[in-house]
This record gives sequence, C-alpha cells and structure tokens, in this order.
Amino acid sequence: LVPNGLGWKWLQTRMRLRLDALMRRVNYAKYPGGGVWMVQSIANLGYDVRVIVNYRRFEDYARSRYLRFGWGIQRIMNTYLNVYGTALMQLEYFGGCAVDFDEIVDPNETAWLSTISGLTGLDEASLLHAQSQRVRLRSSQTDTAQIYNPIVDNDRVTELYDAMRSLKGQLITP
Repeated sequence: LVPNGLGWKWLQTRMRLRLDALMRRVNYAKYPGGGVWMVQSIANLGYDVRVIVNYRRFEDYARSRYLRFGWGIQRIMNTYLNVYGTALMQLEYFGGCAVDFDEIVDPNETAWLSTISGLTGLDEASLLHAQSQRVRLRSSQTDTAQIYNPIVDNDRVTELYDAMRSLKGQLITP
C-alpha cells in the first residue's frame, strides 16, 4: 500500500503533467464554471494566462443551471457568487476582459468584437462566424415561458453582476 500522503502527491504530479501536456496542444482553454481552479493551475505551470469572463444576469444563469443540472436556487446562487467572484479576482491578477453572454449571442451587438480580438489576436471575421454559429444554434431552441423570475434577495448577486458589467469593453492588464 502507498501511504495516503504519497498517493496524493503522485496524483497531483500526474494531474499537473497531463494539464501541461494539454496546454501545449491548445491556444485557448474554456473551463466549466466549477473549474475555476484551473486558471491558477495553468498559471502555476508557467503559461501566460488571460481570462475572458462570459457572464450572465443571475436570472438567466439560474434558468440555465436549473434546466441543465436540476440544481436548487440556493446552490445556483452560491455557485454564481463563487464562479463570478473568483473570475473577477482572476481578471485582477491575470488580466483579460468581461463580456456579457447576451451581447455575444445578439447578432446586432458587435462592440465586444474588438475587445476579444485585441485580447486573443483572433480576427473579427472569425469571431463573427463563431457568433453566427452560436446564434443559429440558440435561436433553434424553444423559448421557455418566464413564469417565475428567480430574484434572490441578495445584494451580492446584483453587486457582482454590476461589477462585471462595468468592465464592458475594457482590456484589463494584470
């Protein structure tokens, strides 16, 4: 038997090696909301990290989390605060930008293009093509009736959204 401490260290080393091998193969990485730890791990490997926070209003985030995972409102709120609060810290330390999800999927909204292009080096035509693919997929989904608007009596949710929204169009340096 391997002592627990040695087993844990072996697993961590293995995970770092696999993450490093993956990062050598890609230019960009998207991680799920629960994977906020990955940014720090990637930076610790020596990669030049920039963060793009693709944020949503709490009400839209809550609907999405409920439909995808069946989460309850308290878990949704805690996750929203954790993911986006951590993302704002990551912007401060690593630099990047914040972009509203609704603006990215709106074919009439293009102000975000120059910010994302400036950060990633991707040309705006490629970004517009990607947007058109996402919008086409999104528009084919059926809209759900908005009977319940999950407003949570929590000022932190509103403050967090407002903080992300205030960064619109800015390239944040670390």
